[in-house]
Amino acid sequence: MQELKQFTALCKSLLETESYEDVIRVALDRLESNPDDLEALLFLAESRLLKGDIPDAKTVLESICLRLLPLSRAFKLLGDACYKDNPAIAKDNYRRYIALDPESEDSFKIQARLEADPVNVSDDELNPGFRTLTMADLMVKQGHNDTAREILQEILSHDSGNKQALDRMGKSKVIQELEKWRKSLPRGKSNT
Repeated sequence: MQELKQFTALCKSLLETESYEDVIRVALDRLESNPDDLEALLFLAESRLLKGDIPDAKTVLESICLRLLPLSRAFKLLGDACYKDNPAIAKDNYRRYIALDPESEDSFKIQARLEADPVNVSDDELNPGFRTLTMADLMVKQGHNDTAREILQEILSHDSGNKQALDRMGKSKVIQELEKWRKSLPRGKSNT
């Protein structure tokens, strides 16, 4: 446990100084002895993303998602367990499950269940702790850029100096402008 804390502290420190190559080296060293170390994989992906190496970052993030997808079922089960006694926690867990595995048959069933028999809690009652940079990255990967921007805005509302969230928000705004520009292009005409 102490080793993980030291590794995490070192990587965070290196990220703050924008020493992305050093984070990559440290993460890869750790992954040699434990290829499934999610913390090392996340630091590897984050440093590659911040360095601008998007294809490699996406590859690492996809491998993380494949590892996590089966675990998303735990959120569904927690939602089921809490549904009658604590609807706020149930809704929070169902939303986590849907966010992690939006295309599953269970996600569609849960969404329909919540719409037909809504859990009577407001979004303000939900635990905001799940709004993380990793979740924002996952939303971008799945093409949910508006949701990613909302997550980043919420993170920044709690910590306006969060450099990583600010960087991602800047990238998000660029993507948003590029999407607007792409949509404004005439379709079906050659540019030659």
